[in-house]
Amino acid sequence: MNNFTLQIWDDEASKCTFYTVQWEDALENETDKFFHKYDAIPGLKRSAQVLLSFILDSIGEDYGAIDALFNRYENEVAGLPNKGRVNVGEIVFLYPDFPLRLYALRINNRPDLVVLFNGGIKSAATNQASKYGRKGFWKNSLCVHISNDGPSASGPVVRFAELKMDRSMPVCATD
Repeated sequence: MNNFTLQIWDDEASKCTFYTVQWEDALENETDKFFHKYDAIPGLKRSAQVLLSFILDSIGEDYGAIDALFNRYENEVAGLPNKGRVNVGEIVFLYPDFPLRLYALRINNRPDLVVLFNGGIKSAATNQASKYGRKGFWKNSLCVHISNDGPSASGPVVRFAELKMDRSMPVCATD
């Protein structure tokens, strides 16, 4: 198994702290790879920006990682953005034929802790049939101990995190 680190990706939002993974020999983390790659493709730049806003604004600032926004289950993770029409208060989240998927895992199903991975282009009716669905995926298992005591009174502290990745099982694209 390869070595990686679990690191904070964004902790400035009021409702949710986002983590990501970075392989030991990688120059950037998996989530940044995803956004840098699709932001550089003219036909997908707008979609990458919409997804980034959904994550940072809608999940991070407005609602947290609530069930309604994490309703696209694919193996043990959720594909973002949400599927179908989702109403949260007076706001409607609807992403018909959205071309990108970013994979995420809510830690212990909490609305305030999420690990973001990588993803790819959704080019077929199912992810398994999509071009990126046939290569570079991992199955993820995350074991975390959360504590509300510690150096930060402003929020939970991750005391222990173990993420086991088996490259032979499909879930998250890496390129």
